[in-house]
Amino acid sequence: MLPGEGQLPQLGRSWEHYKAAMAPPREVIDDIFCHTRADMVINSFWTFYTCEERYKEAAANVIDTECKRLL
Repeated sequence: MLPGEGQLPQLGRSWEHYKAAMAPPREVIDDIFCHTRADMVINSFWTFYTCEERYKEAAANVIDTECKRLL
């Protein structure tokens, strides 16, 4: 039996859940392959917003902090 087989899907209640949940197979957003649900959220964010390359790491930290806070 596979992990989770026979169990109902659970609602992600924390950012850690989103980081652990696998994305649907072959999920691509803006030409970027998504491995997790968190990847889907982050890649969707970057389809609407942009910043200078030198600020990308700081922006990623803000996104991570805000996703934790919002969930």
